[in-house]
Amino acid sequence: MAWTYSDYRQQGTLNAQIARLDLHIQEVTDAITADVSSDGKSMSSGNLVTLRDSLTKERERLAGMPGASGVGIGGGMTIARLTLRPGR
Repeated sequence: MAWTYSDYRQQGTLNAQIARLDLHIQEVTDAITADVSSDGKSMSSGNLVTLRDSLTKERERLAGMPGASGVGIGGGMTIARLTLRPGR
């Protein structure tokens, strides 16, 4: 099967790799179907599930690397409170 977004490793920045990998994970997930068997023939999505799980682990690894910003699992936000003092 040809994948559109499997080139995530070739992206120029870590964040671009993660964003492209997200798209690849989604396209693999979309390709997963229920296992079917009929007339002595069967179709299984087991290999695709294994691929998706492997890609998800790769995403977690990339997101944990220094330089990955705003792309962590579950998102996240940093809030800073600034105290301004008059005359300074």
